[in-house]
Amino acid sequence: MKLIPKSFAAFCTSAKASSQLSALSLWLLALAACSSEAGQVQLPVEPTLKGCVATIPPFTYGDDETMGPPTATRTALVVDESGLTFQWAAGDQIGVVGTYYNEKEDKYWYQQTNYSMVSGAGTAEATFNGGAFHLVDNTDYLSYYPYDGTATCQDNAYRTLDFTGQTQTANASTAHLGAKDYMLASAQKPADGYIRFAFDHCCTPIRFTLTLPAAAAGKTPTTMSVTTVGNTRHFVTSVTHKMNGQSPIYTSQTYAYTLTLGFSGFDIPAGDAPQLQAWLMIFPVKLSEKTLFVTLTCTDGTVYTGSVAGQDYQAGKAYRRTFTLSDEIDMGGSVLWSVKNEGAASPFDIGSQHTNAEADAVSGAWHLPSQNDITAMKTCSLDAGSGLDSQGVERLGYYVINGANIIFLPFSENANTSYYWLSDKEDDYHKQLYFDTNAFKINIPTTSPTWTSKFRFVKDKSNN
Repeated sequence: MKLIPKSFAAFCTSAKASSQLSALSLWLLALAACSSEAGQVQLPVEPTLKGCVATIPPFTYGDDETMGPPTATRTALVVDESGLTFQWAAGDQIGVVGTYYNEKEDKYWYQQTNYSMVSGAGTAEATFNGGAFHLVDNTDYLSYYPYDGTATCQDNAYRTLDFTGQTQTANASTAHLGAKDYMLASAQKPADGYIRFAFDHCCTPIRFTLTLPAAAAGKTPTTMSVTTVGNTRHFVTSVTHKMNGQSPIYTSQTYAYTLTLGFSGFDIPAGDAPQLQAWLMIFPVKLSEKTLFVTLTCTDGTVYTGSVAGQDYQAGKAYRRTFTLSDEIDMGGSVLWSVKNEGAASPFDIGSQHTNAEADAVSGAWHLPSQNDITAMKTCSLDAGSGLDSQGVERLGYYVINGANIIFLPFSENANTSYYWLSDKEDDYHKQLYFDTNAFKINIPTTSPTWTSKFRFVKDKSNN
């Protein structure tokens, strides 16, 4: 296959060419090195195409939820009851990849260029043109979106899919999804002077509908994190995408316990049960046997959590998940539990440490749990697991599970257990909750404790 440059002088400003090199090899050397003083080169004359036409398929829903669609705030994305339709937007660029014969290496190498949209904004089919080389008839090309100037094109064509850094700027907004809507297409036969690319989505958008307590209305959300309960990293944060071949090949995956969506510039709406709708683009993953634990943080330090059963998420499908979040969780017994340690910014933060004397001073609606509260919670199951704290550090601990109600109790730094003060005392010393071999244990100090422990507050259901 030959790549035909549109303008030798426009794309290469300098070249030191041997007279023994062929015209095509000279151009390839200059294109690769961009070194000095281009001379007159006779390029092969071959029929070229006008450009390319790219088509985006819709995301159909992969779930069975019947809740109506949100109002989309990005004109380039249409959300309706059948799914999501991405439409081309002004300024979109696609990458076009072809091959050329490298005489020195005696094999074909890949070369890419960017093509910019010239018509079709607001539709699922747009025309693109530009780039460093013409498209030639009777030749195979592939295309991908969004264009990545750092993509590696040599003996293979690679790019990196990155799922970090997603930020939503309005309730129910989908504007941020386009940058993570990684797509790939192989060429179809040219028609009317254009080569046609039919794209496939490589990823999965999920809508999280978060129903919150009335007190959340008017608060400013900062982040939503999604963690799989347990001790396995399931979410892909980045992956290398080998684009050439009959089907995509993914390698060098980086896995995490948690995916995070940032929020900016809006408040939780008013209402007795306000709803926040958040969209997150993820790499396809099978989670049908897992539980998703969602955490929502606000600028005032309030944290809400909730959980829902996982499911399998397929590329090219969209999903809708509904959560009821709270900042107080019923783990059985007569009290409700705080979702985080005292002094912690998230359920996965360790929080502050306190002395036995400081435990004496705790009073109010939120107070230390009693030994009876721990006994009531022993009907819950424990699942060792991990999550990312507010600083992005992985923290070990136990998920305490009461059906759909879950809290996370993080371990102390560099330890496989954690101690929490209880309200019960013996000989003026507060008892402590700790963990040993997936079980709740009670520590009864026999001398004045010199160590510190954590606070996890509870409140009486009768005062709620």
